Amino acid sequence: MSGFFRAGVLCGALVLALSALVASAVAEVNPRRTLQANLAAGKPTVLIVSRTPTPADQRSEAYADWAGYLNDFAQEHRGDFEFLTVKPTELKAIFAELSPIKSPFATIFLRDAQSAIYYDGMIHDRSAYGAAAAFLAGRPDEARPRSALKPFRFRLR
Repeated sequence: MSGFFRAGVLCGALVLALSALVASAVAEVNPRRTLQANLAAGKPTVLIVSRTPTPADQRSEAYADWAGYLNDFAQEHRGDFEFLTVKPTELKAIFAELSPIKSPFATIFLRDAQSAIYYDGMIHDRSAYGAAAAFLAGRPDEARPRSALKPFRFRLR
């Protein structure tokens, strides 16, 4: 099987898997209210920031890897954490202050209404997801990649 064909098939499968994750997360009409309710109920939440994938994204190995790692993380922690997906432009409606997110793809890990970390960009490192899971589970003593995950200061609207 040619590398191009294999990459196309893999990317297509990962896009479908990410689409399923996004579809379940986007079922909620108001992500700000859902996030508020999750945090008030003590449910750690993973806020996935993602533009609508472009054709170039869908052909990209970086996008396919990101989608694969994200889907693995979501599947592994489906019962532990809540997952919401928003477009980058929706961040203004969720957070009262300007968000540090600059990339069209990012992930914000909110443990509670006072504690969050984020990664601005596509996560291509499984250890970053492991550190995020430890953070969300209240085990911040486990080392986290200093350059990857940063504190996220926020106030919800």
